[in-house]
Amino acid sequence: MTDVFEQMLKENQFVVLNFGSDQFIPLKVYYRQTVAMDYFPTQFTNNFYSLVPFGGTAVSGKTSSYFVKAALQLKNVANITNIFNMVEPDYPLTELLQVRIGIAPSPLRIFSYYPSDKALDNISDNMSWSTLSGLLNFGYLDGFNSPIDNPSEGSEHFFIPKIEPVFGFLNPTAVQITPLLRFYMNQLTVYPVNDQNMVKKIFDRVVPSKIVSLGTLQTGLKIPQQIFPTRNGHYVKPLSLDASVQDIANAGYREGF
Repeated sequence: MTDVFEQMLKENQFVVLNFGSDQFIPLKVYYRQTVAMDYFPTQFTNNFYSLVPFGGTAVSGKTSSYFVKAALQLKNVANITNIFNMVEPDYPLTELLQVRIGIAPSPLRIFSYYPSDKALDNISDNMSWSTLSGLLNFGYLDGFNSPIDNPSEGSEHFFIPKIEPVFGFLNPTAVQITPLLRFYMNQLTVYPVNDQNMVKKIFDRVVPSKIVSLGTLQTGLKIPQQIFPTRNGHYVKPLSLDASVQDIANAGYREGF
């Protein structure tokens, strides 16, 4: 089996977060922790049984599809009850999650959403299969393209604390199935690159980096202006990728790390 975590970000590598509307923040990875966790979504919904075939005959106590807010329980690890909340109670942030998702059984389809201003505790009020019926054959991951023990790069998501992901599950087969996801989680401690010349090299692709968007957002992620502090405690502003060295300096980036 491929070592999934060897394909993910490591210490001293760079990642550039895109918050939408040409707003980018370059970050350096200082430390990482990795863990793989199995997730049975039926444990976190009122549907404690298998998924029946979508569009098929309803079975008492069972369903063919549902949405659920992911909550990976870690009650015995540092009193964390949901790894998607991680450890930062509020902004500013120094934590970032890089996640790949393995899916079983292979036909299971999952649909991921990363809302910025929806009431996640009222998922049913915000999302329904009737309003998303045109998307059921588009934009999903399944276990054929992201197997449980070898998740694909296409399954990769990036999350920041306090904004939790929502997943939809659908059974396209003719038999009942029990969903299982395996989250391969790379928890990163990150700080902005605090060097205007290095930022310019990263944006110009002279220095390798990974440029990512945060989730599948229908609208731009609304974030505080002061979100990621540098290691010496001051804040920098998001930038356009074509920013000049002077633009970078005006945004708070300084010479030297």
